[in-house]
Amino acid sequence: MGSLIRAMVIVGSFWTSHSYAQAYPSKPIRSIFKETTAVLGDAEMKDYLAKRLIPLALSESPAAFSAYVQSEAKRWDKIIRDNKVVIE
Repeated sequence: MGSLIRAMVIVGSFWTSHSYAQAYPSKPIRSIFKETTAVLGDAEMKDYLAKRLIPLALSESPAAFSAYVQSEAKRWDKIIRDNKVVIE
C-alpha cells in the first residue's frame, strides 16, 4: 500500500484523499495539495464547514498523509487480527 500512495487529506469524522501511483510526478501533487489546502483553509470555507458541524484538519503534506494512512492500516490490521474479525 505504501508504495502506491502519495496523497493529501481532510481529517474529521472521516478522511478523504487524492491518491496517486508512487511514480506519479510530485510537482502536480504538490500543486493540487497547495490549491486544495488554500480553498479549505479559507475563512469562509471553514465557517461553512463549522456551521454543518464538519470538523476539518488538513495534513501537513502529501507525505505526512501517506505516513498516516500506513500507520492506520497497520493499526487496524492488528485490531482485526487480534480480535479474529471475519467478514462474511
